[in-house]
Amino acid sequence: MAIQRFRPRIVAAHGLQLWLLATAVAATTLATVLMFELVSGMRSVAISEAENSLSAAVNDLDRALREYTWQRGRSAASVVGPASDRELRLLSYEALRPHSLVEGGYLIDDVVVGHSFPEHTEPSSQLFQPDNEREAMLAAAAESRASGDIAHRVFMDSADLVVVSALAPANLGAVSWGLKRFIDFGDPSQAEHRIALAALIAISLASVGGVLLLSLRLQRGFAEMKSGLEQMRGDISFRLPEQNHELRPIAHAVNEMAAAREQVELELRREDQLRIMGRLLAGIAHEIKNPLNSMRIMLQGLKRATATPELIETTADDAIGEIDRLNSMLKNLLAFRGDRPLDMRRQSLDPAIRRCLAVVAPQARERSVRLEYAPDGAPESRFDSDSLQQAILNLLLNAVDAAGDHGVVSLEVVGEPETVAIVVKDSGPGLAREQRDHVFDAFFTTKTNGTGLGLTLTKSLVERMGGSIAYVGAEAGAAFEVRLPRD
Repeated sequence: MAIQRFRPRIVAAHGLQLWLLATAVAATTLATVLMFELVSGMRSVAISEAENSLSAAVNDLDRALREYTWQRGRSAASVVGPASDRELRLLSYEALRPHSLVEGGYLIDDVVVGHSFPEHTEPSSQLFQPDNEREAMLAAAAESRASGDIAHRVFMDSADLVVVSALAPANLGAVSWGLKRFIDFGDPSQAEHRIALAALIAISLASVGGVLLLSLRLQRGFAEMKSGLEQMRGDISFRLPEQNHELRPIAHAVNEMAAAREQVELELRREDQLRIMGRLLAGIAHEIKNPLNSMRIMLQGLKRATATPELIETTADDAIGEIDRLNSMLKNLLAFRGDRPLDMRRQSLDPAIRRCLAVVAPQARERSVRLEYAPDGAPESRFDSDSLQQAILNLLLNAVDAAGDHGVVSLEVVGEPETVAIVVKDSGPGLAREQRDHVFDAFFTTKTNGTGLGLTLTKSLVERMGGSIAYVGAEAGAAFEVRLPRD
């Protein structure tokens, strides 16, 4: 029962903790993946929005330049120069005003003209073009000339994310370009924060993984302990394996308790054996003392008085009877040795029972006791013939004594699927309730001249054959039931 309570409180609760830890590991891992996907997604979204915004801006620049050259009847290449640069700055300024945080202008023969940034400068301001921006612009222009469509370039300028777009139509002779810059998009401090966050997540995963590994080891240890405790219930000499894990102190303590329990049980068993031996010797001494005292008194009587032939014969008969009683008691004691090999065979019960009834019949006739036998067909069982006859004979002799003059003793055999029951009943007074608990104890008897070993011997004989015997009572008198296995 203690082991069954141990299971739900420790092992089952620990199993729940194991599942919770596994869920925490999965959730943390998923959160980490989602965070990095979110960071990557933010960059992708920013670049995509910038390219869309710049595509609209360069289309507006291209449209404004076409209108400008058409109104003046000149080509785009002919507008290059200081005076035209100021005009083109005004043109690009107006074209880019609707577009947030976009700067741009035109590129004619790889010369930047009309460069403006409406949200940060005035139309007349001169803007500086860094080399990395110019290189990206020229690369996008070259791609646009080849494809005839808007081309984009993306690069990091220190901590800034820069997106450049260019449109170079073949029939215009000029390139419209735009640029958008995301300040501190790759701020080193933010990168450090992300690295620190990733490190913390890694540490958390390692910690949870360590706890999960420890939980798995504990779970396995609990399972081994439970199995060991179950085995220890049937084998007191078994010891839990003291493996090198966290439960080793517990296993060691359990083994120490098991060793102490084994020692206590051995001592108790020795005490029980000594107690039984003491009771046996006391009973034997008591049983032997009575006939010896009787014979001593008889012989003293013969010594003091003038013995007549009748007195000598009577005294001799009584002494012989006491000696026979001592001999019978010693035979019963020798039968307890249990060292005689049994001849266990499956055979019919009827011949053995009829021999017992034939032996008891003269004593029954002398006391006018009617013997009744009710066989259930010819049931077979596995038994040793000599042992069974001695056991049944003891029951029948006790029943004849208990039935009294003109009484009835019945023997019934009942065949069942796995066992055969032999029931011996008598019409005597039966046993009181307090007597039934001790009826198979050695030297317990209700007879004035009994040894108290008959039923004890009968129980020993039946159990050696793999059977059982019990007092089952009766409506009138006593009844004993012997059960033998079929096979």
